[in-house]
Amino acid sequence: MRDIEIREGQALNRINDFGQSRAADFPAASLGGQKFAEVKALVSALDDLGEEQANATGGAQSSAEIKANHRVTLKQMLRAIRQTAKAIDADKPGTSEKFKFPATKSDETLINAARSIASEAQALAADFTQREMAPTFVADLNTIIDGFENADNSLNLYTGKRVSSTAGIKATLAQARQLRGELNSIVTNKYRNDPASLAAWESASHVERPPVSTKKSTAKKG
Repeated sequence: MRDIEIREGQALNRINDFGQSRAADFPAASLGGQKFAEVKALVSALDDLGEEQANATGGAQSSAEIKANHRVTLKQMLRAIRQTAKAIDADKPGTSEKFKFPATKSDETLINAARSIASEAQALAADFTQREMAPTFVADLNTIIDGFENADNSLNLYTGKRVSSTAGIKATLAQARQLRGELNSIVTNKYRNDPASLAAWESASHVERPPVSTKKSTAKKG
């Protein structure tokens, strides 16, 4: 969560604590009691969304790293196959033309091209192994393609969850701001002649703002 969202969440927790500690003043059947019950529900929802967002962020970062590593290995394998295919041209002209792979950054295009190359390589496996390619090079290639594709799918999944949880946090905090306004009127009227309780409410409901950093510019003398 962003800094301001964390601060709003902290205020929501303090409001919930305030309501719980003064439940006798705001019975469940009263409007104030109902609003504090809504606050409690929002606190629980925000906790769940914050955990989901953190897990999704961590999962996305991990998937992105795995995907990047697989991409490097995949391209290295494709280059090795391409170079060997060029050597096979001496015996079987035109072989290397079957093992071109695109320079595009599109993951889908890279995966499709790699699978096509794996299929072509299987048909000419003997020619490659004669030139010291590992006997398992086609299986190894398919394994790394699967790993790359799985990491890409995982990254997309976690990214979607992060976007969803972030949107949920924003919506929940918007509800919290509305509730804070409604409760401010209720609590202020309830404790109009009770300065200590009013001060406690103001402290609980106040959303701290992050400090504003000021940069002083030094004028150069000419």
